[in-house]
Order: sequence, then C-alpha cells, then structure tokens
Amino acid sequence: MSGARDHGHRARTRRVVGDSRNAPPKEISGTISGGEAMATVRDEAGGLLHTKSGVELTSADLEALSQEAEAGYDLTKARWERVGRPSLGTGVSPRLSFRASRKLYETTRALAEREGKTISEVAREAVERYVSDESRK
Repeated sequence: MSGARDHGHRARTRRVVGDSRNAPPKEISGTISGGEAMATVRDEAGGLLHTKSGVELTSADLEALSQEAEAGYDLTKARWERVGRPSLGTGVSPRLSFRASRKLYETTRALAEREGKTISEVAREAVERYVSDESRK
C-alpha cells in the first residue's frame, strides 16, 4: 500500500511523447519594459532610494555602484567589522533575565528614555549598585 508521500508507480513511469514538459520553452509574449521606464529605482514602500546619510540615489549613482561591484573588490583592503552587540568585557557575558511589575517596567523605560539609555543598561547599573553595596555584605 502506498504511503502519503509515496508516488507509487507514477514515480517510475516515463513521460509520454508530446508532454509539455518536454517541449522547448515558448517565446515571451509582449514587450519587456526597460530603459527609462525602469530607471527610477524605488524601495518596497515606493519611495526613492537614499544613502544612510539621506542623499537620494540617481540612476547614474546606481549605475556607478553597479559597475564598481561588477569590477570586483580588493578584499585585501577590506576591514573586518564585528556583527551584533558589543561584548560587555572579555569572554562570554551570561544573560540575566527576570520579570518586573508593569509599574516598574514603565518607570524604568521612562528613565532609560530620559537618560538616552536602554532598559538593559539601566537594569545592569541598578544590579551592579545593589551587588557592590558594602552595607549588604
């Protein structure tokens, strides 16, 4: 008996003469857009492409970038960049996770925003102060 994934005898049969899968590909009907119709490159939201600094990229800019990429890059001059969050010191930084009340969370979030820090930075500083407090020893 054949299972759900078993194609049984069909997997071993040959395709019949005249099967469309054996035919040469058909010509593409109609015209393909190109040239100036495709010159304006937009992002997924429909806006024009910009650099990180906000400069709008023109078709000429994109062409220059394309030619540079096609010419290839000298990887001996490439700089290695670390990906991900920076380490908190040497070695592995263990993760500390805990639940907090809604009020504590909102207060911490507001404080972090005011001070230009992340919630993790505020929590880390608070735990460091708590642990290093001499009166607790």
